[in-house]
Amino acid sequence: MSKLRVVKAHQASYADPIKVLQGEPVALAHKTDIWDGFTWVWSKDVRGKSCWVPDTLVSNGVATRDYHAMELTCDEGDILVQHHVTHGWAWCRDASGNEGWVPQRNLEPVKTKNPAS
Repeated sequence: MSKLRVVKAHQASYADPIKVLQGEPVALAHKTDIWDGFTWVWSKDVRGKSCWVPDTLVSNGVATRDYHAMELTCDEGDILVQHHVTHGWAWCRDASGNEGWVPQRNLEPVKTKNPAS
């Protein structure tokens, strides 16, 4: 886990995004997009929700891992804790405990002060 500063605000795109558990079926549309050099696939979960998912999430129509497309709305200057990254996005938690994805291009590492020698 690392601390990151938001250098550009981000507004979540979907109010109720796709969420899948490992092993659940996922229907893939034959629609892809390249975002910051990564491939995303338009998909539908078993509850009928549709959203872009990383191309590595689905194999043979089944989710290979848990995935929630929840984005985190954040403002410039916010400090977030990063948990993991994929496809140009970082899963982060804010000071209030809210979690979700933020584009990595909107974040920078928090510089820590070196202790006096």
